[in-house]
Amino acid sequence: GDEVTRGTDPTDADSDDDGLTDGDEAAGCTSPTDPDSDDDLVNDGREVSDGSDPCIADQGPAAPELPESCDGLVYEGSFEPRSSAQLRNFCQDGYTSISESLIVTNTYLTNLQGLNCLCEIGADLRVDRNPTLFNVSGLNRLRIVGGNVLIERNLSLRNINALSRLEWIGDDLIIQNESSFRNINGLNSLASVLGSIRIQNNRSMNSIDGFDELTWLGDELSFIGNHSLATVSGFSSLENLNSRLSFTGNLSLSSISGLNALIEIDGDALFNNNPSLRMITGFNSLITLTGQLEINRNNSLYCLIGLHTLEQVFGDLSIRNNQSLPNDRAINLRNSIGAGLAGSALISGNRP
Repeated sequence: GDEVTRGTDPTDADSDDDGLTDGDEAAGCTSPTDPDSDDDLVNDGREVSDGSDPCIADQGPAAPELPESCDGLVYEGSFEPRSSAQLRNFCQDGYTSISESLIVTNTYLTNLQGLNCLCEIGADLRVDRNPTLFNVSGLNRLRIVGGNVLIERNLSLRNINALSRLEWIGDDLIIQNESSFRNINGLNSLASVLGSIRIQNNRSMNSIDGFDELTWLGDELSFIGNHSLATVSGFSSLENLNSRLSFTGNLSLSSISGLNALIEIDGDALFNNNPSLRMITGFNSLITLTGQLEINRNNSLYCLIGLHTLEQVFGDLSIRNNQSLPNDRAINLRNSIGAGLAGSALISGNRP
């Protein structure tokens, strides 16, 4: 009778070998052949005990509640300011949020003063191709961006320190092709990015620090082609990375010292073509890597101590053509992973 009520097969109390009774499966929305019905890296049983819905894949944390000071009017549509007067009028008209995107593109603005009331953007924040934009001051109260944050090709832009209250991004954070951008250290309130963080092809950027409140990153974390980038630190609260980690083609990168809380990377970890990288430290908690680990063509690299906590690598391990890395240190890393290496070990071209 119970089985009929729950929609299971009354001729078999448990018709499969998944470790769940059919009644549990029906209640939990799982398939009788698959005890975990989604791809969110959380076991359905744990979801039920947590009170979450096992029929819906985890999409990351919801946007935070805004303070009462943000209870103003909603600007319907996208706001595309072209002048300082338009910026000033936004707050004077009583707005505190934008239903769609804030688009600052091809202007001769020097800053975004006048948007100091803005708390939420429903879709994208785009700041691109503004040759005289020196900073983004004016966005000091912005807390939520529902879509992407894209910062690109602003010839004079030095930093984005004004985004110090930004907490939640619904898609990607992309900072790329900036020629005067010096550092990133103004995003210390950012707790959730549901997409990727991609920092790439920024010619003058020399350091990345902060991101210390970031606990959720839905996709990849990549640092690619930043020719002056010397140090990457911070990210001290990020425990799980839901896609790949990439440090690739950063000509001046000498040290990686952050990410000490990171336990699992659900994807590849790539350390390739960083000719000044001497040591891989940090990663003091990293245990599991579901993809490949690649450490290739880093001519100055001699120390891998930061990766010796790894216990499982489900893809291949590639340590090749690192001219300063003694080959026995590459072998030591392979041996420290031991039976936890599911793929092949490809070790060659390093220093004898």
